[in-house]
Amino acid sequence: MSTRQHVVEFSKYEAAGNDFIAINRLATVGPPLTPAQLLRMCNRKTGIGADGVIELHGSPAPGCLYSLNYYNSDGNEGSLCGNGSRCSLAFAERSGLVALTSPEQEVTFEACDGVHLGGMLAPGSYYVTIRDVEESGVRVLGGDGDNFFVHNGSPHHVRFVDDVNDVDVVSVGRRLRWELYGQEGANIDFVTCQTSDPCDLDLRTYERGVEDETLACGTGATASSMAAYLRHRSQHDTQERAHENSTVTTCTRVHARGGDLIVSFIYDDGVFRDIRLCGPVNHVFDGRIVV
Repeated sequence: MSTRQHVVEFSKYEAAGNDFIAINRLATVGPPLTPAQLLRMCNRKTGIGADGVIELHGSPAPGCLYSLNYYNSDGNEGSLCGNGSRCSLAFAERSGLVALTSPEQEVTFEACDGVHLGGMLAPGSYYVTIRDVEESGVRVLGGDGDNFFVHNGSPHHVRFVDDVNDVDVVSVGRRLRWELYGQEGANIDFVTCQTSDPCDLDLRTYERGVEDETLACGTGATASSMAAYLRHRSQHDTQERAHENSTVTTCTRVHARGGDLIVSFIYDDGVFRDIRLCGPVNHVFDGRIVV
């Protein structure tokens, strides 16, 4: 692989403070970026600065507008990124790949875990779908009922605490990430329920691959919402649980440090379906960098 320097055109986006470098590989000719180059680009002191890099490629999947590749700021390929996926929609629109004119118009794209849908709810507000998650795939950790493991395209350890503002997210998050999950790692989400209603959450996340706290985490918001639902299910659907095949629709507002995200899903007979992650997306600037 050639390591000769070349110019890369990019756009910078942020979604509730979760920020990304976006590159349109459908229009850009050049060699793949190496992990070292991606690491330098994401460096906040000597590069552009970002939590990660999203690249749009052509997709072989029928009906998909593009394939989304995501790289963490450590330069390594990452798992599903919810906020990065939402930014990819705004980037695709601004790049002329699609014109989103109404909430009814959806884009189909491919990510590392399969095909997703997304669209624009209003100017500056975008949503993506998350693939179904079976309740059997959500594990309760320990006996206190305050720790869960959820895999929704990315691995998350969700810990409920009295007040997220009292947690040393970087120190505790890093320890749990390495002690419990080793080299592969997991994202560590600290969650506080605002009231007895688990549809209003405060969230802070230590992200693997970034190895730091980020201002928001999209898959963390969805994982935390599902864990909160299961943790407080008796308060959600006491009457419905009398029926063998209960169906419950839930919408959760998640307050991250960089802004609010909205997570909705349908819980249907042990499966979380129609999971949607919604929230703001902002184009910050465009540029070129020599790598």
